[in-house]
Amino acid sequence: MSRRFFLFFISITFLLSFNGCAENKVALKDKSLVHLRLGVSYFREGDTTSALRELIEAEKLNPDDPQVYNVLGLIYFKKKDYEKAISYFNTALHVKPDFSEVRNNLGALYLELRKWDNAIFEFKRALSDDLYRTPERAYSNIGWAYYKKRDIGKAIDNYKKALDISPDFLLARYNLGISYLSINELDKAIHELKMVIKQNPDYFDAHYQLGLIYFNLKKREEAKREFDKVISTAPPGETRDSAQTYLDLLK
Repeated sequence: MSRRFFLFFISITFLLSFNGCAENKVALKDKSLVHLRLGVSYFREGDTTSALRELIEAEKLNPDDPQVYNVLGLIYFKKKDYEKAISYFNTALHVKPDFSEVRNNLGALYLELRKWDNAIFEFKRALSDDLYRTPERAYSNIGWAYYKKRDIGKAIDNYKKALDISPDFLLARYNLGISYLSINELDKAIHELKMVIKQNPDYFDAHYQLGLIYFNLKKREEAKREFDKVISTAPPGETRDSAQTYLDLLK
């Protein structure tokens, strides 16, 4: 065998081998994607056990996919295994440092753990991404963290930023009203709560808070109207029971 032919043979063999590896990696990624999609579907249906099984398979087939680690983090978050959830979220960020959705999920987890400063840090990191799709939610979550830290001024600022982006974001508007209420700015609180009810007449938490304001202001008819609305819209539970207690006091 001539040297030229031998080298040509080696190069062709190497090229075929390389192409085979490349095709194999593509096939593995495709299989991993199938398991990922199945896992997400199970997760949305509330079947965390089946979701976890599919995601473990997806990770085996493609350990470089940050979305796999993100969903694994969400599964363990839902299972309240916070240590594992944080570990998977951090792995996703190791693979893809600019994965803003993971920053948001980490922030939500820290809110759950009442680690307000950690939550604020993660939400702000998410906001640093100009392509982040839901900045209004990050601002609202930052507002909630500051509210729990009793820094009401910063809470209000962030809720306003959320509403500047999305004026129909009812949770941000409701929490803005609650923030005003916490510092006794009653006119502003009433305005925001009424705005919530205007957009969603069955928002029973807003009716309940308005009922409390009117009750304390001794506006009996207004309070009764709001508490009656709570009774007709709220599911059985603490808020509805409390509204009934106030109605009994107003008789």
